[in-house]
Amino acid sequence: MAETPIPPGCENVKININFMEEVLIECNAKSINKVFIMSNSSLSSKVDALEKMLVENGKQVTKNYDIKMGGLGFEGACKAAAEFRAEVVVSIGTGAIQDCAKIVRIWIAATTEDSSIEVTFEKLIEWHSANLSQKLVGQIACPSVFAMAEFTGMAGTQTADGKKAGVFAPDQIKNTMPTLILFDPTLGQDSPNWLKFGTLLRSVDHSVEAITHKKASETTTALGVKALALIQEGLKLLTEDPKSKDGMCKVFEGGWAGISAYASIYYAAGHWLENQFSARYSVHQGSCSALLMWRILHFHKQDTAEAQKLISKALGDPDASAAKLVKDLIDSCPDLPRKYEDVESVKQDDFEEFAKIQQIAMLNRLSPRQFTDFNDVLSILKTTYEEVV
Repeated sequence: MAETPIPPGCENVKININFMEEVLIECNAKSINKVFIMSNSSLSSKVDALEKMLVENGKQVTKNYDIKMGGLGFEGACKAAAEFRAEVVVSIGTGAIQDCAKIVRIWIAATTEDSSIEVTFEKLIEWHSANLSQKLVGQIACPSVFAMAEFTGMAGTQTADGKKAGVFAPDQIKNTMPTLILFDPTLGQDSPNWLKFGTLLRSVDHSVEAITHKKASETTTALGVKALALIQEGLKLLTEDPKSKDGMCKVFEGGWAGISAYASIYYAAGHWLENQFSARYSVHQGSCSALLMWRILHFHKQDTAEAQKLISKALGDPDASAAKLVKDLIDSCPDLPRKYEDVESVKQDDFEEFAKIQQIAMLNRLSPRQFTDFNDVLSILKTTYEEVV
């Protein structure tokens, strides 16, 4: 199997460790005294235990639970971290937490330069774009599930008007990578199935898009195939026991391989569409993968035929279509939507309007198959399982 690289800008990745012990080791090694912890409220007991240990070891700690699904609420976290003058940000939890921690780090740097700056997303992006050489405080990323946001410098969030925005351009993300990534499977063992398996599907998404991308290379393809094998192995363990530490670690290791491949080719049409779908219909991105990933694969079938054969082989049936096998994998995940009707906020009578507002030029830059117009987007949304079998 291809060796999975540590991402540029990150010092180390540690899997199946005690995150509390490792956070303290890192803080002591770098003489860090002011620790800002961002987390999901569902992990407050874990955060409290970490805070207690850090305080007992002479650290100052501030906690924040402002971040909601999609990254809403980042302004409060920015203000709290800047006022505290945090020396490190410890991000514990989901992908939204990991992404917003990068935004918080940018804001700490911006307000250090000018404390009068108003906290708005636009001002943050403007300042960061003009100060790309500015060193940010470190980030110790402790993910609880498999969104893999911690493995890139990209930082996306949902804005108040329901759009996805963030720090995505290659020159913008050189200094936003977390400095240390710690995966402690106990953080996510009690995550609800829709979140655990939904983020697992995001890792599958990274992998299949890395294999089928028009910029795919021998290296990205090998990493993507490795990722699918590990994720499928971990999925089998987790469907038998949703708290399986081995299952959690295998999926995380596979997700790391998949995002390593995906990050090197930057962005793909499938992710673009799923992110827009998520923002418009207020759907968790894992559910977007469940609803759209196999449909998008089918749309690209003819233009990525050889790559899709590798996906089929990695998933155990080289003679079946990749879209069918991915859909079958999705259907083996508990508590995820199988069809649009399973998600109340998804309005199928709005699909044509959604398709019409998509940026066709952007999709064509990202896609191995060229989109003619909005009707191609609409055809993806309307693809049925019978078409991919």
